[in-house]
Amino acid sequence: MKIVRKNTFDIPDTNLRRWVEDLHKLTNRNISFGTQVDGQDQNIAGHMVDVANTGAANTQFAVTHNLGRIPLFYDVKYINGNGVVYDSGTAWTKTQAFFKCSLATAHIRLFIH
Repeated sequence: MKIVRKNTFDIPDTNLRRWVEDLHKLTNRNISFGTQVDGQDQNIAGHMVDVANTGAANTQFAVTHNLGRIPLFYDVKYINGNGVVYDSGTAWTKTQAFFKCSLATAHIRLFIH
C-alpha cells in the first residue's frame, strides 16, 4: 500500500514540513541500514558493526555496539567465507555483545538490534 504524500509547500514551519516529508518516506518502506558501516545515515534502531578478524575458530570475541540498551537480536550481513556466527553464551550488555564464529579469522559484518 502506498500512502499519498500531502503537498508540503504550504506548511510554513520548516521543521514540521521536514517531519511530514520524513514520515512519508518511512511509511513508504524507506527504512535504511545506511550506506556505510557505522554510518550516521541509518534510520533503523540498531547498529551495523564491521569485525575485520574474528580470531581463532569457535573462540569468543566481543563486539561494541553502544546502543545504550541490551540488544535482542543480530543479523549476519556479510561473512567472507563458509562459516557460522553464533551467540557465545555470555550475557550481552548495553555496550557489547559476544559471539563466536566457526571460521577462523573471518571478516564479518553484523547488524545488532
